[in-house]
Amino acid sequence: MKSTFVVTILAAMVLAFAAPSRAALINDYFEYGSVQTDLVGLATADTTGWGAAGWSLAAGETPQYVPGGFLPFVSTNGAGVAYGEDVAYSNWYAGGQALGFLAPSAFVYRCAVTRALNPPLSGTTWISLIVTSSWIDAVGDPFTKNVGLLEVNGDSNDSFGVMSCGVDPANSTYRWYVSENGVVTSNNVPYNRRIIVLVVAKLETDYSGANDRLTLWTLNRGDGLPSGRTVADLGTPRFAGAGDQDIWGSSLSSIGLYLKSHNATGRNIMVHSLRISHGGISDDSHVAEVLSGEVVPEPAALGLLGIAGVAALARRKH
Repeated sequence: MKSTFVVTILAAMVLAFAAPSRAALINDYFEYGSVQTDLVGLATADTTGWGAAGWSLAAGETPQYVPGGFLPFVSTNGAGVAYGEDVAYSNWYAGGQALGFLAPSAFVYRCAVTRALNPPLSGTTWISLIVTSSWIDAVGDPFTKNVGLLEVNGDSNDSFGVMSCGVDPANSTYRWYVSENGVVTSNNVPYNRRIIVLVVAKLETDYSGANDRLTLWTLNRGDGLPSGRTVADLGTPRFAGAGDQDIWGSSLSSIGLYLKSHNATGRNIMVHSLRISHGGISDDSHVAEVLSGEVVPEPAALGLLGIAGVAALARRKH
């Protein structure tokens, strides 16, 4: 009788604590079928963590959805050096891609879509995105060239990512970019065209709204993807915010994509494998999730597994 009572109590504890376990890793692999079309209006079957089945137009023209490998993410740079993404870290091989709107003759400033998060995210959130560009021009305003940014809460003043335009005329480079409340910080990174850029960001949301912080890393196969899946393996960040201002309020309510391809044929920017990791796990576990696409159980869930094991043992003894 005593063993039965113990088993019953433990089983009730498992059921009570299992229900509120956090949602799985939020992602969009752009799996929208086999026809190239506007990204807006398409719906995905995987809506875990999202407040909508697809993207809504935020500004300008809608990006395009492209099935399969329209622009190769495994290619060579202008010097013929081979680059490629390591499937062990980013796994872009599933699904299609999102292509920046290509205006044959007109200039498009902002081509943006947004998608709500449900529920909104607070605390610490990690995000990763894969970007590649078929063209880089080191001259001129970067916003007239190829742009691949993520916008927080649909605000272009709070965004981060990479552009395919440097400001040094002697070097054709990508350029990392961060905008916090409209204050821009940016610099060149030595990546040539047609290579993978893996963007990783840590967003720390202060509940009081006065101490939000963004930290940004960019990596590619040319300088080596991380040898492991921890924060230390990411290396030195490109940018680390001061953490002394309100950037996105008390929560992340939506994520936006801002994609812009240059107005010439064959000068395209593409993105893939958007991943968002959140919840009560360590930073190292967050990094493992956004690099691998595999969910890391939170500590509470591991504890429940232990309780379940004890319950099973008690049942066998009985």
